[in-house]
Amino acid sequence: MIAGGDDLISGIETGATPISFDIAIATPAMMRKMGKIAKVLGPKGLMPNPKSGTVGDDLLAIIQELKGGKFEVKNDKQGDIHGMVGKLSFGAKKLAENLEAFIHNVNDARPSGLKATATYIKSVSVCTSMGPGISVKV
Repeated sequence: MIAGGDDLISGIETGATPISFDIAIATPAMMRKMGKIAKVLGPKGLMPNPKSGTVGDDLLAIIQELKGGKFEVKNDKQGDIHGMVGKLSFGAKKLAENLEAFIHNVNDARPSGLKATATYIKSVSVCTSMGPGISVKV
């Protein structure tokens, strides 16, 4: 965990501080100052965002929530669900566990109005950020 304020922002801006974190959180007051490094953090998906729950006054509560296993998913107009389940450095066993947990959570979020006979998850594919997808048997 890395904590900082203006010194951390200026370090990231100049390149003196390496970006060695997976999630960035901030208070609303700091968001004004973080505009300087938005072009650095934004493309990496690290810029704090109120929609994703990484901006707030109670930083300890946000940290506990993130450590508890909260993850962000996005869906597009076609009904596809996108979410990160891990990194290559996690190893095959941990990635498989994360993928199973992801699929379980998606099934738990199934709308109650959906018919029981309707297929909720039609297919699953796993890919790197910019690589081709590999189909997975559910």
